[in-house]
Amino acid sequence: SKKMTTTRSIDDPKNTAPSLLTLPKSDFGQKKIKDKLVLIELPTELKISDLQGHHGKAKIVGASTSARLVTANKGTFELSKVETSNTLIMIPPLTLYEEEESASAPITEEEEEEQSSSSNDGCKRAKASLVEMPARKIDSSFMELQRILIDRNALHEVLKKCEYDPYEHVHDVDKIKQSSNGYRFGKSVRELAQLLLVSDLEILEALQDMHAFPITPSNQHAEERYSYLSEEVQKEISEEILAHLVEDGIEDLDNLHVGGCIQSVMLKLQSGNVDGNDMHKPEEVIRYCLKLLSKAPFRFDDGTVSDDTVIQLNIDKIALMMAHQLFNERQDPWLLSEFEDEWNGRMQTRMPGTGIGYRPSMELLKGVALRQIGVNDIG
Repeated sequence: SKKMTTTRSIDDPKNTAPSLLTLPKSDFGQKKIKDKLVLIELPTELKISDLQGHHGKAKIVGASTSARLVTANKGTFELSKVETSNTLIMIPPLTLYEEEESASAPITEEEEEEQSSSSNDGCKRAKASLVEMPARKIDSSFMELQRILIDRNALHEVLKKCEYDPYEHVHDVDKIKQSSNGYRFGKSVRELAQLLLVSDLEILEALQDMHAFPITPSNQHAEERYSYLSEEVQKEISEEILAHLVEDGIEDLDNLHVGGCIQSVMLKLQSGNVDGNDMHKPEEVIRYCLKLLSKAPFRFDDGTVSDDTVIQLNIDKIALMMAHQLFNERQDPWLLSEFEDEWNGRMQTRMPGTGIGYRPSMELLKGVALRQIGVNDIG
């Protein structure tokens, strides 16, 4: 009888060594080169199942000299060429058949003589059973994959250039364009992924960490876009939220009813709108600002600011917002003692529920303000 064996799969859990993958050079933008292959060494954390099928999808992006492998859920990898002195031979997966050992009687000396051959040194060696199989020689080099992280500084610059102002966006959210390059306000996940040469998932995670504002299009078939919310609008809405706390005598910052707060701020926006300059979808802007002031981590579409929910406001985030206001109110640096007095006083007069004993820590200003060494100035 015969026993069937197959070449090992690179997705075998027992396989802990780096695996090799062949791709046509046409995948790297070299359309004129036909029927040529590139050998890629896959790192141990990356499997073929991560690159194809419904569990994963990958693509080669970028120029041939700076190509990247972008996967759907395993990140982005930079490809670099590695030269080798070895000759690389490619053999396709084959099914081989081996004779099972027989339990019959031992072979005779004559049979053993027939099944062996003598070498030059007189030693008897078993005759090898050669199996003919197709093979292919490729260039003496291969591509190495190295995991890279999204460039958040580059993403920050892109978002700054398409900052979202809901007052300018009110007439037709889908028709106001900056140029033929795209919409004036915000960019879609797909557009950002193409610009930065990373996956959609990496873009979404970075947008969430950077507290980007999701712009809902008027056309239900259009893509959702993301940008930074205008600082002026964010300041206006945040101050209205705090004014709602003061005017309604809400001292429990751990028990703010979202629906009531939104209604109160909406009424203030409508009563203050004397020139007819409406805001596009103000409810979404208010919910976004509530998320920024909440103790809960910032998440897209997590339901934490629906009308029937109660949220906890983070007093340190409110203090940091007021510090920003103080810095924006003057161009010259503050004297440190002056700033501390004004900051503490503003928190106690404008924030019910904080208590006389609350003093915002200067540690909150790390990464926000600069202090001159040897000078009692801050700004």
